[in-house]
Amino acid sequence: MNKNLTIFAVDDEPIVLELYESIFSKEKKLTLDFLQALDETEDDDENDLHTFTHGKAYLAALKSHYADGKRVPLSILDMRLPELHGLDIAKEARKIDPHMTIVIVTAYSDYTVKELIDELENRVYYVRKPFKTDELYALVHSNLREWNEIVQEKELQKDLSIDLTQDGLWNWNLENNDVYFSPRWKEMLGYKDDELKNDFSEWLSRIHPDDKEQVEKDVQIHLSGKSEFYVNEHRLRCKDGSYKWVLDRGKALFNKNNEANKMSGFHTDITQRKELEEQLFGLSESLSKKLNHEISKQAKLSNTNSELEKQLQEEIQLRREKEDMLLQQTRQAAMGEMISMIAHQWRQPLTVIGMIADNISLDVMFETLDTQKLQSSLKDISDQTKYLSQTIDDFRQFFVPNKEKDTIFLHDCVEGALNIIEKNLISHNIEVIKNYEDLTKIDLYKNELIQVFINFLKNAQDAFEEKHIKNAKIELTIKEYDTSVECSIEDNAGGIPLEIQKNIFDPYFTTKNKKNGTGLGLYMSKSIIEDHSSGTIKVSNTDDGVIFTLSFPKVSLQKDIM
Repeated sequence: MNKNLTIFAVDDEPIVLELYESIFSKEKKLTLDFLQALDETEDDDENDLHTFTHGKAYLAALKSHYADGKRVPLSILDMRLPELHGLDIAKEARKIDPHMTIVIVTAYSDYTVKELIDELENRVYYVRKPFKTDELYALVHSNLREWNEIVQEKELQKDLSIDLTQDGLWNWNLENNDVYFSPRWKEMLGYKDDELKNDFSEWLSRIHPDDKEQVEKDVQIHLSGKSEFYVNEHRLRCKDGSYKWVLDRGKALFNKNNEANKMSGFHTDITQRKELEEQLFGLSESLSKKLNHEISKQAKLSNTNSELEKQLQEEIQLRREKEDMLLQQTRQAAMGEMISMIAHQWRQPLTVIGMIADNISLDVMFETLDTQKLQSSLKDISDQTKYLSQTIDDFRQFFVPNKEKDTIFLHDCVEGALNIIEKNLISHNIEVIKNYEDLTKIDLYKNELIQVFINFLKNAQDAFEEKHIKNAKIELTIKEYDTSVECSIEDNAGGIPLEIQKNIFDPYFTTKNKKNGTGLGLYMSKSIIEDHSSGTIKVSNTDDGVIFTLSFPKVSLQKDIM
């Protein structure tokens, strides 16, 4: 391969870019030498990595690079980025070089693999965070080699025979059905090299019955030339009878008659990732059960001796149960989105921890471990772990109902809502502007007010997405007056039609589809503000959006109906 093959990488997390630099740095030359020892080809290249945190900077550098007569064979792109979405960046890059390989590395994609292939047509790969270091290295290494061969107008080289440390490789001769499984491929299933034959049936017979039909379908789609590469996630039966999840990827070689004659690829063990996904989905069901149990306990009120008092308490009970039920419905309706936000926020630190661990492992293997670098890596792991713990605390406290009022600043409620939803707003390129001027604490039900602010922020986000608003922004302003504290939530999403403004606080009234709206969010928000907090709420349109104004008294005048 040619020396100094250029790689461009874009990610809005600087620590991920630092890890890319470590993976493809000159210090990892030992890893490259190890791979060369297992491959018949000779590679004397060094990777020239350029990193960017914004899409605009990446595109500007790319244009300048090509203007100087240079080429970039491969780019690594995150999907959710500030200013420009990853797919839009990829499309612009393809205009500059249609043959560039695009590797999508993301924790949460807005598109399926098929949609990405349809948009970018060819030479696009999808790697989901968290991933193994060797997985990304092998993918980039093999694509750079293939790109170099195309540039030099050479034929594809002989069957791939690399035995990676973490991934199991396979080669399949379609003309005589001969198959080669690397020792690592067999080891992943619990076998020694001599315990498993290199026979096609050894793989086919171990596929889980529920996965087999889709695997065969994906293979045939690729062999018929309808996809650039073959990719499938399925379960394989191990020696001990258990099943292991693998990410299976491969690519076929075609003869002059456009008939597939060889196919090579590798397996990656993704069992831990699958188990984590199941745990996250199970968390949603568990929280729902706990919430229903807590509401049931809160609904039990003691009877009084007086019949009038009894009737009054029954009326209050019915009202409270109705409000609790509606509030629970709004929270349950938001729970799916909350779980999605948590999953997305977890993937990035999990990716960082996994990549750091892989780099430490490689440094130990090749005796290049540096004490100072190890201490820095361990600190990064500790910081990411603290972030995961804080995310769990924010999520858990959000669903604990208030029994007593809290004496707090109003901006504490706003920040509580942003702790849960702000990452999601940023990933959708929504700017949040904060202006806090409150200096006096007031009595509020904190968690209920957090729910109110989440409703307003989520409604604004939905409006931005529905109307495709560019330069979207939400401005949160808190001001203090002699007898009250006032908060305004203003967006530039186009406003609310005057003919429906009078209905937006009615129960079950919604302009969203059934999938995205219950019609209870604003109704419950109004109830919490007026009935629980003795406050007021007003709504009006601005030149380019809508503003909701919430006002709360400094002196505690709230109706104590808890």
